[in-house]
Amino acid sequence: MKLGFIGAGKMATAIVTGVINSGAMDNADVAMYDPNPDKLEKLEEDLGINVANSNDELVKSSDIILVAVGPKVALNILAEQKGNIDASKTVVSIAAGLELHSIAEQLNAGIPIIRLMPNINVVVNEAGIALTSNEYVDEKTVAEVKKLFSSVGTVYELPESQFDVFTAISGSSPAYAYLFIDSIARAAVENGMAKDIATDIASQAVLGSAKMIRDTKEEPWTLINNVSSPGGTTVAGLVNLEDNKFISTVIKGIDATIQKSNELK
Repeated sequence: MKLGFIGAGKMATAIVTGVINSGAMDNADVAMYDPNPDKLEKLEEDLGINVANSNDELVKSSDIILVAVGPKVALNILAEQKGNIDASKTVVSIAAGLELHSIAEQLNAGIPIIRLMPNINVVVNEAGIALTSNEYVDEKTVAEVKKLFSSVGTVYELPESQFDVFTAISGSSPAYAYLFIDSIARAAVENGMAKDIATDIASQAVLGSAKMIRDTKEEPWTLINNVSSPGGTTVAGLVNLEDNKFISTVIKGIDATIQKSNELK
């Protein structure tokens, strides 16, 4: 299987680095094309991947074509490459907001298409990645793509109708998590701790807490009860947060994200 990347931006670079370093694919089977030769030269040097001279060359030599550019550019490139893409190839798009039907409109009928939505945590191989596909993608190809992307995170097969919700709780929520961690650290600074140490401590606490949920499979509220002693410090903090409508504020933020995602279609 030959994997070709159209675009060598931050997300594509993180994905190809994870795929190669994890051993999910051999570097000889991976190629990239980007108009910026400096990016390609560095990736070729660091990872030993193949560098294509054009989108034409990349598409013709690839079994799976991963489109990692912005939505408008992606549509233009796919339209240009229509004659080079037949049903033996699979188009995989990570272009934000670009739905399956929009991709299909640029291509000949019957082309297998997979839509992926990774979040920024792909950079540290801990991404949340949504996956959906059209009716022309077979189970073997889905399994191969899932295996590839599992090297940089966790893949969730979802109906495309749930991608807006996924955007809110995975794509945008890292920013909310960063804000939460920064807020905890600033509270520590207010009480005399250095910001860099406080940020490290807060991020470790959030990292460990997320791991507890993932590893124990416990409901978050059960874990909350486990660290809330009667009349203790944690309860005092929780009561104050809820007095200020912490839960409903978070929900409203997610709702606003979903609404904006719908408006951008």
